[in-house]
Amino acid sequence: MKKLALILAAVLLVVALPFSLAESTFTAKYFDGKLTWSGTGVDCTVDVYVDGVNIHSLNPNKTSGQKSIVWANGSTHTVKFDPSKGTGTTVTINVSAADNPSQATPSPTDTPTPVPTATPTPVPTATPEPTAVPTAEPTAVPTAEPTAVPTVEPTAVPTAEPTATPTPVPTATPIPTANLTKTSNGTITIDAGTQLQLVPSIATTSGWTVKSYTSKKTAVATVSGSGLVTAKAEGSSKITIKTSKKSITVTIKVVDPTLPTSIRFATATQNVNVGTTLDLKSIMTLAPNTALASKITWSTSKAKVATVKDGVVTPVAEGSAKITAKSGKVKATITIKVVDPNKPAAVTLDKTGTMTLKVGDTLNLTATLSPVTATRQLTWKTSSAKVATVTVDANQNAVVRAVKKGSATITVTTHNSKKATLKIKVVN
Repeated sequence: MKKLALILAAVLLVVALPFSLAESTFTAKYFDGKLTWSGTGVDCTVDVYVDGVNIHSLNPNKTSGQKSIVWANGSTHTVKFDPSKGTGTTVTINVSAADNPSQATPSPTDTPTPVPTATPTPVPTATPEPTAVPTAEPTAVPTAEPTAVPTVEPTAVPTAEPTATPTPVPTATPIPTANLTKTSNGTITIDAGTQLQLVPSIATTSGWTVKSYTSKKTAVATVSGSGLVTAKAEGSSKITIKTSKKSITVTIKVVDPTLPTSIRFATATQNVNVGTTLDLKSIMTLAPNTALASKITWSTSKAKVATVKDGVVTPVAEGSAKITAKSGKVKATITIKVVDPNKPAAVTLDKTGTMTLKVGDTLNLTATLSPVTATRQLTWKTSSAKVATVTVDANQNAVVRAVKKGSATITVTTHNSKKATLKIKVVN
């Protein structure tokens, strides 16, 4: 009876013990675009979360897994193992350049220095001694033929082929991240064609499980299951992150960096001569500095005075016209004044007021046109040839001669009726 009581007590003790994962261990590693994980001592279902997104479940029959994923150098990510029993484990992974060897830039191979081959020195052949001549019958002394010394051809020194320098592989630009610390996170502005990684840190710190990411306007911006936002076109889209507790929201505003937000001309009015052109882009400033002039539409208020195409103004006739540059709601206007450089705007004399001359005296008068490019076609007249006469020289300047006592007015006129006058008083 005593033995039976001891057995029952042992059974009750085992049943009362709570479940624990104290003997379980979990690991996660990232290398060159692949995340791997494993667990030991697992006796229940374990959910795997990467940056708050459930991507896998471990069970006693399958305690490891992997996922292809590209993380940028310098980024930080979390892998959380959440068992159905007991307490979970979180592994933090800091990605370094060593974890992405395929993104490393190769170093050029050193070119070996060729080693020259030594040229052998030729060895000369010894000349034989002559044979002794007897006294009796003289024996002809043969002349020894010299042995030809072979010429040693120098060994060609091989030229080392240069090793081709490999083309460096550009390093991928890290994707920026947005840390969402509240359930409502306002508006984030990004450029069209770029990406942004959303990090719902409030969910991590609060122990909430991220269920899904959705975008209200996918034509403006899309979002992946891991929170990667891709900006598509200008506009705004609300991103909602659904968690096990509360929803997290953020508005993504997409802008086109090539569209001008400001257009300015260096001057309000610009003179342009007939027969020339003016590119207004040369005196125009756009903001931001990524804005393109090709995004601007141009218009003229008077096509009979000046036309405009792609910012280039072509004068047609004298007068004024307003040229407008517009991009969306942004615009700027400049006044173009068309002038004929061959048409005098004014004529002046080198003498002014009243000049007094004695009978018989002469006075030289010089006319100056404005602009200097104006056609010089002048007419000179006197109001009284009996008092003073006027003659014109080869440069269309005048010589006034005093004839008799009295007064006269000398007038010079351009071909477009611009005039200048001088009074002459003749005395005895």
